Amino acid sequence: VLYEEEALLTFVAVESLLRFLRDHHRQLSEEDLLTLSQRYRISLPETDKRRKSLTVTVSTMPELTAELEEMAGFDLDDEEDEDDSIFEALRDDLIPEDAFMSLGVLPWETLNYLRQAPNYQAAGEFELKGDGLPVIVIQTSRPKAKGIIENIQAAGGLNAICFHTVTDPVDDDLYDLGLLQTHNNELFLFGQFLDDDPVHIEAKKKWHQRCKNTKGHCGLIIAKGLTGTARGNPQLRDMMALLEANVLSSEELNLETLD
Repeated sequence: VLYEEEALLTFVAVESLLRFLRDHHRQLSEEDLLTLSQRYRISLPETDKRRKSLTVTVSTMPELTAELEEMAGFDLDDEEDEDDSIFEALRDDLIPEDAFMSLGVLPWETLNYLRQAPNYQAAGEFELKGDGLPVIVIQTSRPKAKGIIENIQAAGGLNAICFHTVTDPVDDDLYDLGLLQTHNNELFLFGQFLDDDPVHIEAKKKWHQRCKNTKGHCGLIIAKGLTGTARGNPQLRDMMALLEANVLSSEELNLETLD
């Protein structure tokens, strides 16, 4: 229930605000809020015998608006939209669900041997520094490994390997996505890890250090032997392909990548 004085104040506020919106609706619809100010003389209802009108100034307050938007979390919308776009653009049909995946290192001697194998893809020259080439190892059955190799080749070959942290749109947890980018700019998911998993944190720390030693050069090993004695530790005879690539940082992973 509004008493008479409260009703008059509400009437004046609403009337002046409506006039302000009518006069400045174009400026107010712009993305960046401008500093605007306008004075209005509002005629009061006949119930107020003391005065016939009231002068009111209506102004925008861009700084306060920005602070309120930040408090309300509106500034996170762009990040959430980007995360949603990434989830929508990702393909998860390259790596079988039952495949074994690990971050590791390929000794230089083994690298030289695999470079002579049929399914080898080069990615430029680099200095052999450190304990070996940082690699992602995908181990599955022979037929499925062959399918992975053929699909990557059909997409123009492997261009880059990257990790990108996003917020899951379902449970709002942070996940670190392992991504393979092919030369036709498609992104394939090869792993999804909880961002705070200590095992993954340590493995990724070593991965980044090794990639730093090789100036961003890395590789993808596709191996067979998932159900054999070499499960989780494929031997040289199990490695069906070595695809060298470059590391793509999260900053470089923008919407232009997601064609």
